[in-house]
Amino acid sequence: MQLLCVLVLLFFAQLGLAQSITTSADTVSIDFGWVAAVQQERGWQVVNAPDPPSAYKGTRHLEIGDILLIIDGHDASRLGPLAVARMFEDVPFRKVPVSLERNGKRVEVQLFGVGTHPVIVN
Repeated sequence: MQLLCVLVLLFFAQLGLAQSITTSADTVSIDFGWVAAVQQERGWQVVNAPDPPSAYKGTRHLEIGDILLIIDGHDASRLGPLAVARMFEDVPFRKVPVSLERNGKRVEVQLFGVGTHPVIVN
């Protein structure tokens, strides 16, 4: 099973989808380049979300502090980094529904790929 996990991780890393996964005694994080998140008890909290390219100015995107609660119909609090990577690999090809908490309010959005910086579309 560990070998399978390593092979899947290497596959995603080769594609550039999961650029890094960090595991320590207290935290698990994942970085896709267009968003980085840390696993929390309630889901995945966005810790880095670079602005989209200037051509997409004004377009909403994930923000630092957003807590991803449901990703593609799955409870994010139960998802590990490889499961999140698998779901986010679809973002360039289809709208991926995400329920998140932003500034204390629950927001339903759909992520869709625009180059290397997916944006939120509704």
